[in-house]
Amino acid sequence: ASWLRLMDRTGIEQTVLYPTGGLAEGLIKDAEWAVALCRAYNNFLYEKYIRVSPRIHAMALLPMQDVGEAVKELRRGVKELKMLGGVIAPVGLPFPAGHPNYHPVYAEAEKLDCVIAIHGAPASGLGFDFFTKLIQARALTHPFAQIIHLTNIIFEGVPEKYPGLRLLSLEAGASWVPFLMDRLDLEWDKRGSRQAPLLKKRPSEYLKGG
Repeated sequence: ASWLRLMDRTGIEQTVLYPTGGLAEGLIKDAEWAVALCRAYNNFLYEKYIRVSPRIHAMALLPMQDVGEAVKELRRGVKELKMLGGVIAPVGLPFPAGHPNYHPVYAEAEKLDCVIAIHGAPASGLGFDFFTKLIQARALTHPFAQIIHLTNIIFEGVPEKYPGLRLLSLEAGASWVPFLMDRLDLEWDKRGSRQAPLLKKRPSEYLKGG
């Protein structure tokens, strides 16, 4: 009810809900617990919001600690829970978001014609765990997480292997995007044929193309 009141007051027709505490899901080491937590969270979203109002949508939180279960949860979220796609919270996971281990999730998203969102949040493992004030960590965590994981996604050939995949990069602004395109193109020009052989065009073209 509070969401609908807010939307009415501000003239918002529809909204898509994302997790807050759930963005630390990648820090969970126990794969079974990660799967159980994501399923419970997605069930909660459906019961509390999606089923109540057609104006409120959501994304399924995916337990990437168990890729097979993440694929199942994405499929369940889209087909049964009427979600728009899946959200990956990669900070804390054993591999960056473009690692081949995670490609089945991208293949399933392309098959389902749904969206995958990459969302940062925790500062853990990004190189500034020593910050003791939220203002300092929060200024950097989201854009740095996106830079790290999108670099891996591009160079591992995810957009080339799954050309129908739609990716969202969330809550990090956009001023870092030209910087990232410049840096990735620079490295690809030097050593792309050897170290990123799946790419058929410059990294910046993938980032501009979808």
